Amino acid sequence: MKFRWDEIQYRPDGKVLLLWRHERIFDEGLTSPGGLALDIGGWGHLASRIEQEGMHCIIVDTFGEDQYFPDRVRSMRYVHGDILSDLFDAEDYMLITCFEMLEHCIDQRKAIHLVHKYLKPYGWFVGSIPIEGFCHFKDEKDVIIMDEETITKYLEEAGFANILVEPTPSINKDDKVCPSLYFKAMKRNL
Repeated sequence: MKFRWDEIQYRPDGKVLLLWRHERIFDEGLTSPGGLALDIGGWGHLASRIEQEGMHCIIVDTFGEDQYFPDRVRSMRYVHGDILSDLFDAEDYMLITCFEMLEHCIDQRKAIHLVHKYLKPYGWFVGSIPIEGFCHFKDEKDVIIMDEETITKYLEEAGFANILVEPTPSINKDDKVCPSLYFKAMKRNL
């Protein structure tokens, strides 16, 4: 099945078709049925799959919901805003996802600290960041590159534990390989 970027596609088992780095969330058992999730900068595909796994998911993005989200995800709660605006309550979420968005934050350290604040103890922060060689850097002026050392440092400073940061390939809509770092980290029970 060819993946289309303008609509949600389904796998043969009926679940949303996602890029393999997204699938790791489910393969690694990071969802909590009945829990609350936040998808930062998502286009609705991952949020839809999180809901299929029994979680309630909120999408936050600076783009309007009519611009990106297909009709099939209109039932989800959408919040128009920037993660740096501190829009959410502390310790509400068991899972926060953030794939290819942190590079657009003007204060990545603050964004990671806010994510830590929003997570419940033992909640997971999972996502990816593009690294040097990622296909859209040449076209976008607002991208701030982080490397493995920097994101690990920011996650540690925020108070995360069980931190994993590792290279992962990514394919864009033009079938170009775009290198990224996959990360996941758990909020400690303080």
